[in-house]
Amino acid sequence: MSSYWCLAAGLLGLATWLTGRSVPRRWVNRTAIGGVDARLPGWARPVPGAMPARQRGLLAGAIVLVWLMLLSGLSTWLYLSAPVVLIGAFWILGRFESSASRRRRQLLVDQLPEALDLMMVSVQAGQPLRNAVLLAVNGLPEPVAGLIGRVSQGIAVGLTEAEAWQALADEPMVADLAADLARSLNWGTSSAVVLSSYRRQWRRRSATSRLAAAKAVGVRTILPLGLCYLPAFMLLGVVPMVASGVIGLLG
Repeated sequence: MSSYWCLAAGLLGLATWLTGRSVPRRWVNRTAIGGVDARLPGWARPVPGAMPARQRGLLAGAIVLVWLMLLSGLSTWLYLSAPVVLIGAFWILGRFESSASRRRRQLLVDQLPEALDLMMVSVQAGQPLRNAVLLAVNGLPEPVAGLIGRVSQGIAVGLTEAEAWQALADEPMVADLAADLARSLNWGTSSAVVLSSYRRQWRRRSATSRLAAAKAVGVRTILPLGLCYLPAFMLLGVVPMVASGVIGLLG
């Protein structure tokens, strides 16, 4: 039985190592980003920023193998649960956002207000929106520069400005902004009004996010601080009481 546990641990370790590796560049052109997930039914689609489908499949397969090893020697009917475990593991793994996606999302929350400020000022100064986008791309760091830069890349390959903004519909954080700017460009209304409205929204969202992060620091430090005070509590509170009790019994 111990050999089964060793093999199960090895399989889980291998799957974890594989899921942590980056996808080879030559695979990027074979499968569009989100191609597998886009073909899944609605209930099975992962949350934004979840582990890629290939990596979820590898890890779910390893979990099924471990499950089958744990069932070895039991009723063979229990092996019929393997497909259920596979589907359940694949679905559950898609419910968790990756740490890289969380970091990118937080950076976008912090950087988007500044990007919208820069674009709004440029448009109000008389620059066309495409020039304002270039200024933001050249003056801001990643990931917001890469996100907004997709608009410039779309225009460079022949898309209209409205079509280039509509191409950002797959980015949940800026999908509404992109749709309103595309509508503004199609209708000929002022883009500065749209940028100003979303700038205020993102300012509030950034301030709320920073406040929540500051409050979370106090919660996360409770356990480390408690562990720091634990030795002093033991030495100054518990040890003297125990020592006095032992001395009283021996005396």
